[in-house]
Amino acid sequence: MERTINISINCKGKTAVNGWTSYKTPQQATILLEHVSGYPSLVSKSIQDELVKYHHRVCMYDRPGYMLSPQGYAPISPVTLERALSSALRIAGEEGPFYLVGHHTGAEYSQIFANINYDSVVGMSFIYPTYTALVGLLNTNQTESIRLARAQAMTDGSLLPDTNLALQRLNFQRALAALGTWMTSPPALSDTSSSSQNLTEWALSSPYLAQAQFFELSMQPQLAEIISDMKPPLDTLKRLPIKLFGVSPERSTQEEYKMATNAYFKVDISDPDNLQPLSLRRVAQEISLHISQLHLF
Repeated sequence: MERTINISINCKGKTAVNGWTSYKTPQQATILLEHVSGYPSLVSKSIQDELVKYHHRVCMYDRPGYMLSPQGYAPISPVTLERALSSALRIAGEEGPFYLVGHHTGAEYSQIFANINYDSVVGMSFIYPTYTALVGLLNTNQTESIRLARAQAMTDGSLLPDTNLALQRLNFQRALAALGTWMTSPPALSDTSSSSQNLTEWALSSPYLAQAQFFELSMQPQLAEIISDMKPPLDTLKRLPIKLFGVSPERSTQEEYKMATNAYFKVDISDPDNLQPLSLRRVAQEISLHISQLHLF
């Protein structure tokens, strides 16, 4: 029996419907932001605001222990969390379809959400995806060594450490969490706007933040395991369009990776030659274009 988990959701932008029905096309999908682990959803506020400018409905949420999402008495399984998020979205009237945007470790959570809600997810974008997330897109029938090598070549291999290193990182994070000093500033890509600065400072100085971070990060090894073993549940997940930002600039590696993921996903890599800075505006523009072209995939 799963525990009841309360998830705080914040959605902005107009909801588009066709005529007298609530049916929405893939191009009218609600964008769901999955932010990086260890922070409140405020780190995604600038991305949310930028995407709203392109007339999208954009939702972000807080994992247990952050902002208005109450912390439970123990760490929560990533699968349980994503099921609770799915339920919270339905209760809030957000029925989908959904387009997922995962930032860093948020790309891992995005894959679990897509696996659970395979019938309502129409596409995804990963911004600086982790090694774990890239492994998760590869076919499970490939040998482990090939799968890992292809994913490692696409990003920083240190993002998914081996078991021993994972334990060392967890112990280090536990020690810092006890002092309440783990991660004091959000990732550069997700800097919040000046109007939200006071709220951000309050969120990051909360006495409950360290516990929330520890509980969430203690689930990271399990999250990596789930992603590596995950299989598409039905053929409806086949050829899901995915946009990748901030991966390896080597063309040969990218083409090999795209071929390896071809059975289930249609992978498009932003700026394959790595010629442009990865700004919020550019990310929002390309995500909006990707959504507008979903009918072509």
